[in-house]
Amino acid sequence: MKYIFETSIEVTERVLQNKNLEQQKELEAIIENISDGISIFDDKGKYVLFNKTARAVSPISFEKTYKVGDRNNKCELYDIDGNTINPENIPARRVMRGEKLKI
Repeated sequence: MKYIFETSIEVTERVLQNKNLEQQKELEAIIENISDGISIFDDKGKYVLFNKTARAVSPISFEKTYKVGDRNNKCELYDIDGNTINPENIPARRVMRGEKLKI
């Protein structure tokens, strides 16, 4: 025999990617079926996911092109004391600025 060819494929990374993908799908299924409305957004304020409860109560149909606060431009917001809330101070925007909120 004059030549020997060998091919090998490293599958560890593929296996880890598949496992991560499965876990992500499971997490998305859990979030989708939670009875509370959940909106997930990235660090730029762009919505990544609305679960079905959040979509059901949303005054505007869900689109991933919306950013945090876009939906609030069409209405006035008030706190528990009846004071107007500036759209820049809605909870999602406050979280984006690094504040920790408790409800």
